Parts: sequence; structure tokens; C-alpha cells
Amino acid sequence: MTDRTHDASGSAPASLTGRQLGSYHVLSLLGAGGMGEVYRARDAKLERDVAIKVVTPFFADDPERLRRFEREARLLAALNHPHIGAIYGFEEIESVRFLVLELVDGQTLADRIAGATHGLPLDEALAVAQQLAAALDAAHEKGVIHRDLKPANVKVTPEGIVKVLDFGLATIDTPDKADSDLSRSPTVTVHGTRAGVILGTAAYMSPEQTRGRALDKRTDIWAFGCVLYEMLTGRAALAGDTVSDTIAAILGREPDWAALPASTPAGVRRLLKRCLEKDTKRRLRDIGDAQVDLESAIGDAAAPRDASGRTSTVPVRRLRLAVAVLGALLMVSLVAATAPLWKKTAPPPPEPVRRFSMELGDVRPVISPDGQHIAYRSQGKLWIRDVGSETPREIPAGAGPGGYYSDAAYYLTWSPDSRDLVFLADKELRRVSVGGGGAAATICVLPEGRATGRQVGGIAWSRDGETIVFSRYGEGIYQVSTRAGAPTLLWKEEHADDLLLFDTPQGRAVVFAVPAAGHSLILRTADGQRTVLAQLASSWPELAYSPSGHILYRQDPVDSPSIWALPFSAATLTTQGKAFLVQRSGQGMSLSADGTLVYLDTGRIRSQRLAWRDRAGTILGQSGHAHETIDTLSLSPDGTRAIVMAQDGGKAEYWLYDLQRFDRTRFELGREADNARKMYAFFSGSGDEIVYTLMKTPAKTVVFARPAEGFGEARALWTPDGFNVAQASSRDGQLLVGAGSAPGSPAVDPTLGIWLWRRGTSGANGEAVNFSKNTARELAMALSPNGRYLAYTSDIGGQLEIYVRPFPEGRGRWQVSTQGGGAPAWGRDGRELFFADGNALTRVDVSTAGDFSMKSPETLFEHPTLRISAAPGARYGVSRDGQKFLTVETERDRTTPVVRYVQNWLADFDQSGSR
Repeated sequence: MTDRTHDASGSAPASLTGRQLGSYHVLSLLGAGGMGEVYRARDAKLERDVAIKVVTPFFADDPERLRRFEREARLLAALNHPHIGAIYGFEEIESVRFLVLELVDGQTLADRIAGATHGLPLDEALAVAQQLAAALDAAHEKGVIHRDLKPANVKVTPEGIVKVLDFGLATIDTPDKADSDLSRSPTVTVHGTRAGVILGTAAYMSPEQTRGRALDKRTDIWAFGCVLYEMLTGRAALAGDTVSDTIAAILGREPDWAALPASTPAGVRRLLKRCLEKDTKRRLRDIGDAQVDLESAIGDAAAPRDASGRTSTVPVRRLRLAVAVLGALLMVSLVAATAPLWKKTAPPPPEPVRRFSMELGDVRPVISPDGQHIAYRSQGKLWIRDVGSETPREIPAGAGPGGYYSDAAYYLTWSPDSRDLVFLADKELRRVSVGGGGAAATICVLPEGRATGRQVGGIAWSRDGETIVFSRYGEGIYQVSTRAGAPTLLWKEEHADDLLLFDTPQGRAVVFAVPAAGHSLILRTADGQRTVLAQLASSWPELAYSPSGHILYRQDPVDSPSIWALPFSAATLTTQGKAFLVQRSGQGMSLSADGTLVYLDTGRIRSQRLAWRDRAGTILGQSGHAHETIDTLSLSPDGTRAIVMAQDGGKAEYWLYDLQRFDRTRFELGREADNARKMYAFFSGSGDEIVYTLMKTPAKTVVFARPAEGFGEARALWTPDGFNVAQASSRDGQLLVGAGSAPGSPAVDPTLGIWLWRRGTSGANGEAVNFSKNTARELAMALSPNGRYLAYTSDIGGQLEIYVRPFPEGRGRWQVSTQGGGAPAWGRDGRELFFADGNALTRVDVSTAGDFSMKSPETLFEHPTLRISAAPGARYGVSRDGQKFLTVETERDRTTPVVRYVQNWLADFDQSGSR
């Protein structure tokens, strides 16, 4: 039971206190648990104090809860043992159902452990353990499994007598029947003052119990081992900050055996390891054997030893007397010497942050739950780097027939036991053993859907190791057995991106990102509820969960990604505060079960500036003006000017550049920009105006235009019914092309696509038409110089590629790139189309005079700021003659990316998230 807080007078604000129930006068509330309340009462007939356990009104009409209540009475009646709390009766008086139980005075074992500095004295811990083993032995003899043994359910009387209490979750030993009903699992309780810290029942659940598998008496033996370990060390054997982390520790970690006191007998150490064996076949099978081991250990602990460690022949009583006298003399001298120190005892220092780096290249590291291995994809292969080893080893991922996702593993995800990896390859989910178990095996082929083959957004592995949950673009969130099979749809979600999985006592919950106005963080719970947790200003959030109770995600201001942490309780599935910055230069992060953080550090950007490069990539000249970062740029139709959106001092501004002299002036906005987020800006098709989008709220944007010189009034061109970013306009200004959500849909649930806005007459708002007529993610686009074709980036075929459509009718479609593509831009004569292929600038000869035609792509040069992205606009521009390219040049504080390994990352921050 969990003690309820009492007021200053010692009374409890409970409705039954003071009532008379038959011969029982209710005196005070003792505690409350998951389905009942326990009161001290006076039995007038027998003139003794008893404990009565009452079904709470909330469960009074629940047949299953009442059945469990009655079962507890029958089980207790069958158990007559001095170390098990007795039952005196089962009553129903005035519609109140209650058990009449033996009133056990004294402290709970949890309170005794909490009051000790570093665990209980060895002799006391062994004595309590021996009585616990006797109680469990008696219960197991009757076929009863307690299922919720923990220090809070054990009381120790002032005479040192141990009583096991609360058999409310007990069951009869039926090993042939799986107990997978989570409603009958132990209640998880939250203690302490730090949000999200779990110190209750979850820490004592056996591995098979966390998986909902068949239980026998060995689950009690595991819990007994946890209790004994905690008595000896003062801390839980396997516990984390949240339920999910605790269960991950139970399934994937070993207790810290070094934490046991040096005086712990070897026999007790062996007993603990046998009780806490994760494999039930190797675990101690009979608690009666533990009694024998404990009796022997108690004898060993009491026996004196000589200097060599052998048992001494000096009588025990005489030795104890001598030790007592010597101890008294030493105490007198110590009091005088140390008294000044007693007033201020320094708290133990926090665990230090430990860091080291690994040069693995430009990779996304994924650390195993046990923190011992790092997986990553490099040079088309899957690699494992053991922590502490300098040599990586290749893991066979299994090659596909070709294509962007088939050369190696993507979306690497570890199993809870750190033995296997699951990943995406060639539109398949595959599983491979990291211990050299052979080639990867196919779990499933991804389902085809409206998105015609779009790859996954994220993959997560359930804590029991039996299920894979993954998001599927254009479709929703699926689950599939890790042993292979057909995926089944959990929730329909048009655009679920990266995701996190939480297995809670209430069922399965998923947190995932949706690409709208950056990204929205969404929670889906087992009951189907959908909740918006936060808005993330990121185009690629890369979610990860820390056992400290934080969702880590990536903020993505162009080439300077950073890592942020959002406090989040896995127990309540709620945010617990504001997000804070963790690393200014970091991406691709993952965490182990003990909270070790790994991430890729590509170096912090010092500055960015504009430069001209030729077709070989040679710099021809660059601007003397630098910005912290340059987000987007757009060239005027004549190629002499550029409009740039840059970040300086945390503020986004538009700048006009004269490209002949590289002079710049701020493009001033008016009142329309108050409290609005600046987004993509571009020159109109005629070059006379700058068209720009302002985000007023996460669900609303407005498109404005100002004269290209920067003077004159702004005029609103388009107020989309939803979220939309304009990216191109026709030469006559009558057509605007943008991408975002469908009219009327909220930003947190967009139907992405290309939208064509036709200017209305007489000041009317005009008409928005779905140009692409699909639900794929299509954001980066550019109109050909003659206005007849639209090039854009789309993931409709399974990954981001470049496509071309006739404009404005939109009938027909040509795929230009084949190995991924982003940021399209036309040559000024319409005879070339350029795009980013990875970090390479690629060109294609095209014809736009009549029917569209094209030749094979050709790589010009590589550049670090070029990238495949669905973000609006491009990071480069093409000169009028097509011989020069305006690029963004970056100065970083490092040139070589490194993988950072950080243990205890949260120790760098206080409770507010400040360093």
C-alpha cells in the first residue's frame, strides 16, 4: 500500500474515518492502493484493533475488481503462517465491502530501507530475508503466487517479526496460462518530488512479468532477489527514471554487483545472482533452497574471523564484548575530533559527465540499450563499433536490387536486449543479429498505399522484444511481429514522421512528429486519443527518448542543427516544462537505457556568406558581409540581385544583395510582420516585386508582396485557408504556386501537396486549386523561365526526387532524378535543369519549348550546403548565362565530423535547463 499524506494533526481526510461498520469502529486511514483503502479500526466484539481493507467506491461496481477482492480473501484464508498477515473475515455492511485483517504495527520495509544510510546492516537484512523466504515458501506450497512482492508490502514489527501483506494481486500457480491482462498487473506508483521518477512496483517485476507471459513461483523469486539486493545496498536492483526505462533495465541490464557491501557473504552473492537470473530456466526454482543458503550465510556472518579471513575460535559473545568496549573508546575520541563536521555534512557529489569522441565519419550513430555498441551506416554498409574498441566490424545487411534505400541499412533500431538490429532496406524491414548470427532476415515488405511506396518515417521496438512499430508516409502507424508477418495498421496518420514508442500499464502509446510549420509533436494513446504536445521548429526532428524523462529532438536552422530536450513524463505521457538547448552543434542523436547520449557533431557554424562558383566548383568571388546562417536565397530573373533570408542574433531578416558588387541592404517589412515568423521570399516572375510568406500562427500563413526596391506598401496576395508557403509566381503575377496544407485542415494534420492560387477579380481572395492532386510531401518548386513547366521535389515514389509537370494544367509527369534529388532550379534559357543530389550539384539538359524532354543527369561539383530536402526554396542560384552559381559558403569551428559519446548528459543542467 502507498501511505497517504496526513495533516498536521495526524488525521486523514477520508470519508470512513469515524464511521461504525457493524462491530468495527473506523479510527484512521492507514494507506491507499490501486483498488482499496486500509483503515485502522476497533473490533468491539473481540476488543482488539484490526485493519480493514475497503473496496474504493470507484471500483465498487466493477465485477472484475470485486472478483479479485474476494479472491484475495480466499487466498489469505488458505495461508496460515506467522510471517503472512492474517485475515479474520470478509464483510459487507451498509454497501461497504471490506476485508478484516490482522493489524501489523511497525514500519514497512521500504521505510526501514529509506531510513538507512547505505542499506540495512547485514545481520538484519539476512534475518528479514530468511523470514520473507519462509512466507513465500508457505504461499508457494499452497500454489499461491504473490506477484507484487516489494518492500512497501512487507512490515517489520518492533520485535523484528516480518509480515508479508497485500495479496490483492496474488494468483494461483497456473503456468500453462499466460497472464497478459495488463489490468491485473501490479500498480505502478510514483514517489519522490522529481517529476517522472518511478520507484514503485515496476522495479520488482520479473522479465516474464513485464512481457505479460505465463507466470509461476519464479516471478516471486525474482522479486525476492530485488528486495534482498535493495536491503543490502539501499537502492533498487534494476530501476530507471520512468516505467519504460525501468522495464528496459529489467530486460537488458545486470544489477551493479559491485554495489554490494564488501561484507556480503559469497553464498548470498550466489543466491542473489540465481534469483535475478533473467532466464527462468536458470533461475532458482524453489524459495525453500534460499532458506538453506540464508541460514548458512547467517552463520557465516555471525562467526568471527581472524586476520587471514578464517573463522576464529574466540567465543562470539566474548569477541562482541571486546569490540563493544573498543568501539566506545574510539567513539569518545571521534566525537571530539569530528564534532565541528557534524553540523554540515556535504551531500554526495553528482555523477560526473563523461565524454569521449570517435571519428567514424559523417554518420548517424545509434547506441544499443546496454550502452556497449554503436551501429551506423557508412559507405553503403552496416557497421558495429563496440565501445572501448578501435575497430568496427561489418554486419551483413543484405543488398537489394538497387535504389536509394537498398545499398545498406536505414532507420537503424536496436532490440531491447541489444542483440539484434532492425532496419529498412529496399522497401523491406529486416532483422539481423549483431553477434555474427548470419545474414539479415526479412520481417516484412512495406505495404503499398496511396503514397505509392513512400518509405518509413521512424521505427521503434517494443519493450518485450516481440513487436516492431513503424510509421508509413501517406498511410499511418503500423505494427508487425519481429518474427515476420503482415503489418497491421494501428492508427491512420497521413504524415507520421520519426516516432517514439511507450509501453505503459494503460497500453501502447506513440509520440511522433508531423511535418507542418516545422513539425508538430503528436501523442497517440491506446484509447485512440490524439494530443498535440508541442510545435518544433525543425524540418527533420530525429526524435530520441532519454530515461531522464526528456524527448530529445533536432532543431534544424539550415546547416547548423542543434539538439534540444523537452521534459516529458513517460508515466503520465505529458510534457513537464519548456524545451532547452542540449548541444549547439549536434544531430543524429540516440540514447542507451542508462541515459548515455551519442550524436554526430559536424561543427558549429561561425558564419556564412554568399559566393560565386564556376561550373567546376571554383570560387570566383565572395561577399564581404557574413551572417550567422543563411536560410534561403532567390535570384532575380535578370540574375543581378538576390533576396536572402538570414539569421543574425537569433532573428530572421530579409536582405537584398547587389550581386555585381555584393553590397547588401535590409529589405524592410512593415506592420504586417509584427509577431510573425518570416518564411521563404522570392522574386516575382516579372522581377518587379518580392513575394514573401509570413506565418501568423502555426495554422495560418499570409502571402505578401512589396516592390523589389524595398520601398512602398505591402499588399496581401493570398491568405490560405490553412498553412501554405508561396514559392513561385507566373510572369504576369496572376498565378502563385505554394505548398502546404489543404484549405480547412489544421497545421498539425496537413495534406501536403502543391497548391495553385489564381488571383481574384475586384479584390477578391481568389481561388486555390490542388495542382498535384495527391497527398505526397511536395515542397521545393521552381517555374521554368517560359512559365510552361513546374519542377518540384516530391516523395510520391518512395523518396525525395525531382519531377516536372506542365503548368498550369498539370497533366502528365516526368521523373528527372533517380537516386534522390532536391532544390530544383532552372537555367535562365530553360535548356538546363539543376538540382541537389546528396551534396552534389547536378545538371540535366532539357527542352521546354514544346513537349518536355530530357537527357541523363551529369554531376558538376560537390558542395557541403547542397542537400536533398523538402524545404522550400534552394540554397543556390543560377546566373543568367548558366555559367556561375551563387552558393552559401560556411566557416565552421571544425572541418571533420566526429561522434560524441556523453554519459550522464543531464548533469550539465539545472532543473530549469540552464547549464
